[in-house]
Amino acid sequence: MHDLNPTAPANPGRLWIFWALGCWLVALVLTFAAWVATTHAGPWSPAAEPFRLEGSRLVLRGAGRVDGSRIVIQAPAPDGIALAAANLEPPVDARNYRYVTVRASGPWPSGGLSFVWRVRGEENKVHRIDLSPSGGRILPVVLGSVDGWTGSVIGVGVIARGRLDGPFAIESIELRPSSGWTTIDGILSDWLEFEPWDGGSIHFMSGGNPALKNPLPLFLGISFAGAVGLYLFVIVLGHTRFDARVVLAIALLGWAVIDTRWQLNLWRQLDMTRFQFAGKSWEAKRLAAEDGGLFAFMREAAAKMGDAPAHVFVFADDEFERVRGAYHLYPRNVTVQPKRQALLPAATFKPGDVLVVYRKRGVEYNAAEKTLRWDESQAVKADLVHFSGGGAVFRVTGPG
Repeated sequence: MHDLNPTAPANPGRLWIFWALGCWLVALVLTFAAWVATTHAGPWSPAAEPFRLEGSRLVLRGAGRVDGSRIVIQAPAPDGIALAAANLEPPVDARNYRYVTVRASGPWPSGGLSFVWRVRGEENKVHRIDLSPSGGRILPVVLGSVDGWTGSVIGVGVIARGRLDGPFAIESIELRPSSGWTTIDGILSDWLEFEPWDGGSIHFMSGGNPALKNPLPLFLGISFAGAVGLYLFVIVLGHTRFDARVVLAIALLGWAVIDTRWQLNLWRQLDMTRFQFAGKSWEAKRLAAEDGGLFAFMREAAAKMGDAPAHVFVFADDEFERVRGAYHLYPRNVTVQPKRQALLPAATFKPGDVLVVYRKRGVEYNAAEKTLRWDESQAVKADLVHFSGGGAVFRVTGPG
């Protein structure tokens, strides 16, 4: 029987690596070009140079200090707000800048973080847009006239609201113009971004910034489909024959990219972990951990409440702090409600029971009356056993 496709090579199997690499690379380029085209907004050529304001140039309202090129917020002002801002001289034209990135480090303020600015002609009005954390950094924000980003900007700054669990350092405020290179740099930076360990499995990572609309695994998945489609198109044109090894190789190439990024992320995490824990005693390691403050408080609480109290109840606004706090108090008779944020009804507690309240809002203690109140109508009589670091330990003495 004669070969119906005389143009096909006699032994196409020898070229399967060539077809896999070629189709995959072409698909990567085409997919990335489409990625950039759909992500980009505004002009392709920058209208101005990027603008960077070092944190040390900001004036702080609240407790803090300048540390090198950054400013460190240690505590908010009495109204619960810390403002770090600077006047711009000369002002910047809002039309030339589309993106703002605030670079900062430290525990996220309990009430959130916002980028603020003032424009000429509305000097007494402060415009604000909220910022969001992700993957160990603050997500860039797209600015527009709808937010009040228009005219001559005469001042910019950052507002931190609520409680600070530790020093919060503002390193810089960066304004970037719209351009093709800015979009490309933003995509690549997001894909290469370090993902610190969050307590979950190290095998589940987003491949960069987890808040991305276009994450790296999705990009590689589309590239895989495009590469396979391109390979089938080449077969239809008669330049080769189907070889399953080509499809498998394309899939493995994409997997290798994700795995390489995962390995690099692990090496960076290893350096951080070594710096955080290496050479320290067991106690020093526990205090250096992410829940070191919680561990220290629960250790103090355990010492203050004595041996084998009747029943220990742990309450906190944060689920992790509730469950982890209870863990630190074992093997005592501890009760914790992982999914319940509010305190239990007052009738639940009996004399001798111990209530551990850690960073819990809405709880009031009257020392003169020795009464613990919550949820407006719930109360018990209790002695204050310990108070430290935003937490307290009470021993119930009777109904309120």
